[in-house]
Amino acid sequence: MTGTPKKVYLDYNATSPIINEIADLYSNGELFFGNPSSIHFAGRHSRSLVNSCRRSLAKFLSAKEENIFFTSGATEANALIINGIVSSGTVESVLCTSIEHPSVLDNVPSKNHLKVLPNGQIDLENLEHVLQKYSSRVLVSLMFANNETGIIQPIKETADLVHKYNGLIFSDAAQAFGRLSFDINSLGLDFISISAHKFGGPQGVGALISREIVDFNPLYAGGGQERFKRAGTENTQGILGLKIALEKLPKYYNSEEIDKLRIRFEEKLLQKRPDAVIFGDGIERLPNTTCIALPGISSETQVIRLDLEGYAVSAGSACSSGKISPSHVLLSMGVDDKIAKCAIRVSMGPETKWEELEGFLEIWSNF
Repeated sequence: MTGTPKKVYLDYNATSPIINEIADLYSNGELFFGNPSSIHFAGRHSRSLVNSCRRSLAKFLSAKEENIFFTSGATEANALIINGIVSSGTVESVLCTSIEHPSVLDNVPSKNHLKVLPNGQIDLENLEHVLQKYSSRVLVSLMFANNETGIIQPIKETADLVHKYNGLIFSDAAQAFGRLSFDINSLGLDFISISAHKFGGPQGVGALISREIVDFNPLYAGGGQERFKRAGTENTQGILGLKIALEKLPKYYNSEEIDKLRIRFEEKLLQKRPDAVIFGDGIERLPNTTCIALPGISSETQVIRLDLEGYAVSAGSACSSGKISPSHVLLSMGVDDKIAKCAIRVSMGPETKWEELEGFLEIWSNF
């Protein structure tokens, strides 16, 4: 009789395990926060915690404190800037690439979806052609690194091109933040969004960060929180968790070591299954992400069989109600539909061990 298989988590791009210091904070039974808008001692204490996180995040990104707006995560932040900047009249329209996260794609008309090259990066020549058609300012949304393939976009080059035509650029940086070192000023990014749960923080908290003061409307009315841009009582517990995760990042996430692990993993993978396809091979990617297809074996079959063996991986975005369908990212890259239907994503984290990856390969290579 076989026992329960060991659980191995390889889905860090969906969410990362909360770091121990935050888990301890949440489980000690002594958490009490006042409303940050209240003027009494409990409210003032909560306000100081929120503001301390704002300061830490501003310093981390070389941004300004007053340009940081806390949200429930990147999905809300994405909707906030995309819808709010159009309704305010600051821009005429929003453009985005066809490989964006659904929280961006679903907020931008399909006619405004931009082409990407077969390597998964934005087609800058096509972008310039599109920008030339607009007489008014537009916002271009380009994710920093793709959540499915890990492919990193040419952010600086795109920002320079967008600014050449007096446009603004926004980047969903949920996957890149904490895994790649950057600041919004040197890259010329006008806005970015982040989610705490992608880098060891709690779920349900994130932020929209603006490089300069640019007018945009809130998604809804109801309060003056976050300088009237995001109504509702701030999630003080979540924001404090974000701050702790931010402080622990240098020790928690070693990109160089994880990158070495991924490279070794991919080399071994191709040795065992030469017929496998690694998407983005040869292109700069996130240190932790491998998107692979095993021709003839559907994504769903792979995910289920691996789950039964105790391995957690995914197929496509985790924000798709559990549906497994051909990746819109891979299809946008021109990948054949039959191959796209056989793709899964392995995303590693600080806790991932080589022995776990070896175990994965032993099972997966025999499919």
